[in-house]
Amino acid sequence: YRKVCINNIALNKANETKNIEYCQYLDNELIQRASCERQILMQKSIETENKAVCSETNDEKLKQECEESFLFGMAQKKNDPKLCDQSSDKSKADQCWNGYHAQSMTMLTSDGKPKETDCDLFRGDEVKADCQAFTAAQKTNDQQKLMEICRNQKSQVFVMTCMMMNQKGMGMPGM
Repeated sequence: YRKVCINNIALNKANETKNIEYCQYLDNELIQRASCERQILMQKSIETENKAVCSETNDEKLKQECEESFLFGMAQKKNDPKLCDQSSDKSKADQCWNGYHAQSMTMLTSDGKPKETDCDLFRGDEVKADCQAFTAAQKTNDQQKLMEICRNQKSQVFVMTCMMMNQKGMGMPGM
């Protein structure tokens, strides 16, 4: 109980203050310190709109993850996928762009139906093809077809979309 109590207090303080120093009090067994730092840094960088926040960690891998997800987080916050194009790496910019648009596929309209998606907004032929197959199956509400499509995605962005839809309970069968 002592570990659980200390972990809860440390995690709550880290979230409350947005200070990753509190993550160091975690036991690193029940709750990983890196997970705490990742969560705090990513939230704080987006809230403050400051990528430099990612440098608060000594973990180079975590710093890189934070920096790579920054533009995606800003695009979401500002509802502007063009922010993805600020990346100097075209493949990362495209990944951010496609992720932004794929996220809209997990949204529901006010009547509980999947939001309409324009597959031409995606970058890359494989991604567009995955989008078209996915939306066609989604429109017919064919659960078997959706499951098959989710298992055979060629682009990573739709693997994530399938997982998100499954987590949100949007009619996706267990993956």
